[in-house]
Amino acid sequence: MNLWNLAPTDDLVAFLIEAEQFDEAVAVTEAMLIGFEAGVQHLNLPSEYLPLKAEDQTNVSGRMLLSYFFVPDKVARLKAAKEISNLLLDEGNFRNLYLEKLGTLLYEADICDFLSVLKLSDPVPFSESEIRSVLRHPSVLSEYILETLGFSPQFENLEYSEFSNGDLRPSERMERSKNGVPNIWSMQIHRLSRACGLRLDLRIAAEWEELTKRKPFLFFNHTDYISEKYHSLDNVSCSLSWNCESAIVSAYLRTIGYCFVKGILDSANLAEYIVPALPFGEPLSDISPSQRPDFWPDFGNLNMSGSELSDAVLQHFLNEWKLPSEVPLFASGPLRSDERGIDIDWECMVVSEEDHQGQLTELFGHIYSCA
Repeated sequence: MNLWNLAPTDDLVAFLIEAEQFDEAVAVTEAMLIGFEAGVQHLNLPSEYLPLKAEDQTNVSGRMLLSYFFVPDKVARLKAAKEISNLLLDEGNFRNLYLEKLGTLLYEADICDFLSVLKLSDPVPFSESEIRSVLRHPSVLSEYILETLGFSPQFENLEYSEFSNGDLRPSERMERSKNGVPNIWSMQIHRLSRACGLRLDLRIAAEWEELTKRKPFLFFNHTDYISEKYHSLDNVSCSLSWNCESAIVSAYLRTIGYCFVKGILDSANLAEYIVPALPFGEPLSDISPSQRPDFWPDFGNLNMSGSELSDAVLQHFLNEWKLPSEVPLFASGPLRSDERGIDIDWECMVVSEEDHQGQLTELFGHIYSCA
C-alpha cells in the first residue's frame, strides 16, 4: 500500500471518536488543520480566519456558532439565533463572547442583525450599558431594537454623514454591488424621495462610499464564478455576496436616520421604513424547515392504506385534502434550482386568498412592475 496517497478525513475522525480513540482523533484533526493552514497561508485572509493566537478550547464552539450566524441564509440564521439566545441565558462565558463579537461588527446592518438575537431571549441577558459600550455604529434600527428590548432609545445620537452638494453624486461602485441585492431598499428610498422632494438616492450612494472605507470591500463576480449560467448583463435576483447586501442596507439605515433627525421622516412612519431590515420577527420567528404547516396532509395514512400506490390513488388523496384560507406563497430559505447547488434565497409571505385579495393583487402587481 502506498501510504503517500492516504489523507486523513473527517470520516476517520468520526470513526476514532466512535471507537473511543480520542487521542488519535485529536492527532488526526491537528494533522488536517496543519495541512489546511499550509495550503491557504499564501492567501490574504482576514486575521479572524487564521488568528496567530491559539483559541481557548472552551471558546471554540461558541465562536463557531457566532460566526455561523452570519451565513447568508435566513433559515440558518434563525436556527443559529435560537441556539445563541439559549446559550446567552445558560452560559456566562458565552455572554462575553457575544459582546466581543458585537464589538467587532463594522456595518450597521450586521449590528442590527446580531442585536435582533436578543429579542428571542427572555429576560434580556445584558444591561443597556453593556450593549452600548461595544456598539460601534448605532443606527435608527439599532435604537428601535433597543427600545423593543425595554431600553431607552437615543435617536439623538444617530450616525450619518454630512455631505456638500458636490459630494452627492451617483456611485458606479454601489450600482455594481446592487446586482444580486433585493431592490426593496432602492424602492423605499425612491418612495421617500418622492414624498419629500429630495434626491435621497444620491445621499445613500455617498453614504455607501463612506461605509466601504471601513474595511476592504470585495465584489463577488458571479459571471466569473459560474459564467455558463449567468451572463454579465443579467440582473441576478438573488444575493450572491452578503458583504454587498450588508453595505447597501447599512447605507440605507444611515440615510433613514438622516431623514429622521432632519424631520423629513416622523416617528409615526419610521417603523415602515426600518422594520423590513430586521432579519427575523413575527411571524418569521416561528418558521422552521423541520415543521410542516398545520394543514399539511398526513402522508402516513396514504402509506397505510394497503392499496398499491398509483396516480389514481394519489390524485384521490390530494382531492380529499382541503386547503385552508391561508396559503403560503413563498418559503424562507434556500431554493435548489438544480442538482448542482443552491441558487436563490426567498422571503416568506403568507396571505389569505379570500380575505386579502387586494393585498395579493398589489403584491404580484408590485413584483411584475419591478421585473
